[in-house]
Amino acid sequence: MALNLGMVRPGSTILIPFNAFDSNDPAASVVVSDFVLADIGIYKGTSMDERGSTTGVVLLDTDGIDIDGAVGIHGFSIDLSSNATAGFYAAGSHYYVTVGPITIDAGTINFVAATFSIGYPEAIINTTIASVTNQTQFILTDGPAEADVLIGCPLLFHDVASALQLSIGYVTDYIVTTKEVICTDPGGFTFVATDNVSIMMRTNVHAVQATTQAAADLATLLNAIPTTAMRGTDSAALASVATETRLAELDAANLPAVTDATKAKTDNLNFGVTGKVDSNITHVNETEVDGT
Repeated sequence: MALNLGMVRPGSTILIPFNAFDSNDPAASVVVSDFVLADIGIYKGTSMDERGSTTGVVLLDTDGIDIDGAVGIHGFSIDLSSNATAGFYAAGSHYYVTVGPITIDAGTINFVAATFSIGYPEAIINTTIASVTNQTQFILTDGPAEADVLIGCPLLFHDVASALQLSIGYVTDYIVTTKEVICTDPGGFTFVATDNVSIMMRTNVHAVQATTQAAADLATLLNAIPTTAMRGTDSAALASVATETRLAELDAANLPAVTDATKAKTDNLNFGVTGKVDSNITHVNETEVDGT
């Protein structure tokens, strides 16, 4: 029975062990002979075209036979970050791996060793980039048939030729007729056509996007409000700004000149007895004072 590896992440290395048994005694393990890299075939989807390179395929324990000395246990690994056959390993695609012809117990054997698909299991869509306009605008190889359905969904970009190189953005627009995605700049590596992209389930990023924009608009509005409109607040910082503005207004009204004129008048008042105005004041509000 073939080993079903399920969905594996882009660029990962998968291990494919297999057993060999005596044809007359299924309980007896036997050695495989004539097992070489050329005996391993990797096929994509329903295509009958075998991957054109063995680069990235490695026989375990040097020759893939009797791993660590255990008779009948054989195997190999496949590095999915190998891009020797350009774009062959792609998110959203399914694969099966064959072994043969090899010799087991004097018989010639061919079999399906494993099946797997590539992608992030938590994604709602695993696909690749068909073409790139820039780092915020690209075309999906496969995309949904509903307009704007992807808006707010996080995007995970994974370099087709790397186990670890990735970047993250989110969708701001989706044009269904062309499967074109507009997104925030993910930063990280510069993605190109054939790189993998996984579209994740929408989280609260869509709501936060709108809230963030509103906050930015509010900040702009607050910066535009003059400090004179902030008088009477309890904020010390704002009060200081408002006070400076008010003092400038008083200065503009020539307050020093008014103060000097008032002082000149009061300087002419004479006090013969402490606390009493002298008799040189003859009238108060047009009422005659007798001067005593």
